Amino acid sequence: MFDLTCLVLILGSLAVVADAGTWGAPLRMSLDANGVPEYYCKAGDNYLNIGESLRTTDCFDCNCSFRYGLNCVSIGSALHKTGRMQGCRFVELPNCCYKFASITNPNEDCIPETCPN
Repeated sequence: MFDLTCLVLILGSLAVVADAGTWGAPLRMSLDANGVPEYYCKAGDNYLNIGESLRTTDCFDCNCSFRYGLNCVSIGSALHKTGRMQGCRFVELPNCCYKFASITNPNEDCIPETCPN
């Protein structure tokens, strides 16, 4: 039993990385003063209740769900999958902003700078 508990604790503390633009972590649980389980997610120094979301300082949109735990996707990864444009490439800018620039002429914007809310 001790070995199984150690394995669960070790695996539960690892972040799951699907690709460079996504990552996640298992749902966490603690017991309140009455011994009732409380479920939450942890993203860095941030604690999220089930159903909450946040944007990290490195531009990942994270959400916490009972089914999946913590799931984080970079703005760039989401746009690469949904916003591909013929002859253009995705360019990350400071403060979670981005633009699409021409592959043949990087000074020419296909879509000008955009900053998500």
